[in-house]
Amino acid sequence: MGEKTKTEDTTPHMRHFFEGIRKRDYKLLHAEIEIGARSAAFCHLANISYRVGRTLRMNQSSGRILGDDEANAMLTRNYRKPYVVPSGAAL
Repeated sequence: MGEKTKTEDTTPHMRHFFEGIRKRDYKLLHAEIEIGARSAAFCHLANISYRVGRTLRMNQSSGRILGDDEANAMLTRNYRKPYVVPSGAAL
């Protein structure tokens, strides 16, 4: 038997996730949506750390990176009107 491809591992998870979206039923998901949001936030934080080339520390309450204006600027982007995200939106 050959090795599994990444697509073979990922496809069932994506299919299941989209089924929950289509049915508008969060109870069909295997994990709370907060877990997915936190996982995505960790990926974004890792990418920002890589881009600035240093270790970052984040205030978990505010979602802001401590003492690093350059890294904090990467938490969002400059949007053009009317596609503006409110300034209080969290990562």
